[in-house]
Amino acid sequence: MTLTLLEAIAGAEVPVQTPTGNLKLRIRPNTQNGQEIHLAGKGLPKPGRDAGRGDLIVRVRVELPHLDDETRGEMAALLAKHPQPDPRAKRPSH
Repeated sequence: MTLTLLEAIAGAEVPVQTPTGNLKLRIRPNTQNGQEIHLAGKGLPKPGRDAGRGDLIVRVRVELPHLDDETRGEMAALLAKHPQPDPRAKRPSH
């Protein structure tokens, strides 16, 4: 499922197609690119009589906007006020 940057940051309700039909999925604020959302019982039918349905896993893809130079500078200044950890830094293994 593709989200806008605003939807991923602020949260939103977005339509999702499932094997049983469409539904509105509530996206929580600060949803990350690549995050998986599990929808219990909304997947394909399980084999066997009256076995129910499996879970549907929706993987989030955040699409970044194309910004002009001025807007990109404004966005960079805003984000600089909210430092993030380095995503490439080594993380301790568990």
